[in-house]
Amino acid sequence: MLAELQKQWGKTLSWEECGSLCERMTEFRTKLKLEKGLRGPMMHCRQCNAVHEMRLPPITIRSLLFALRKQGVVCDTELAQLDAAWKRYRAQHRLDGCGKRRDVPGTAPPASADHVHSPR
Repeated sequence: MLAELQKQWGKTLSWEECGSLCERMTEFRTKLKLEKGLRGPMMHCRQCNAVHEMRLPPITIRSLLFALRKQGVVCDTELAQLDAAWKRYRAQHRLDGCGKRRDVPGTAPPASADHVHSPR
């Protein structure tokens, strides 16, 4: 997965393209887990009092940047610059960690988001 990230990464990627890369990496991780028969961690749900498999969160742009640093693709200085630039861009455009528009404050979340479990 990290080798695929290195192949697809480029310093000229826009933040939108980085968000798309994160989506592809999240899909790739999910596909790998299914192929290898790996299950996610288990959690106790306070709403239904049952134990369910947790759905892993999506890969964020910051996690992508730190993975690139860990692999030696970017140095500490580049990581700090990219991280600061991402934080500014994210705040300016009101984006979540994956580069998608955040919900407007004061609006209720969709009803389906209240109690969601991943399939076993």
